Amino acid sequence: MNGRPDVVPWVRHLSADEIHEFTVEFIAVLSNAAELDADFAVRETLAGWRATARIKADPASYSEGTTATDGDFGPVLLDLPALIEAHPQHLIGSIALVETSGPSAQWCGPRSAEI
Repeated sequence: MNGRPDVVPWVRHLSADEIHEFTVEFIAVLSNAAELDADFAVRETLAGWRATARIKADPASYSEGTTATDGDFGPVLLDLPALIEAHPQHLIGSIALVETSGPSAQWCGPRSAEI
C-alpha cells in the first residue's frame, strides 16, 4: 500500500514515519482479520488513523491537541449499558458483565472491578 493517496486519500496529512507506521499496522490488522475473523480491528485501525489525519489537516486543531493541559478535568462518567449496546463485539471474550443495575457495574473475570 505504501500509504497511497489514491487508495487512502487522507494519508497525505501524515508524516512519512506515520505513513509507514499506518501501513505496517494496517497490513498486520488485515492479516489478523483474515486469519482470526476479527474484522472489527480493521475498522478501528482505519478510524484511528483517519482521525489522526483529520486533526493534522487542521493546524489549529493539531496545535491544540499537542499542547499540554493543566489541572484535573474531573471524573469520567461511563454509561456502561450504552457502551455495551453500542460496541458488543469489542467486549465479547474480554469481560463478563454480572450486574448493570444502578450507577455501578460489577465485572467478573481475571480481575474484578467496580466502575
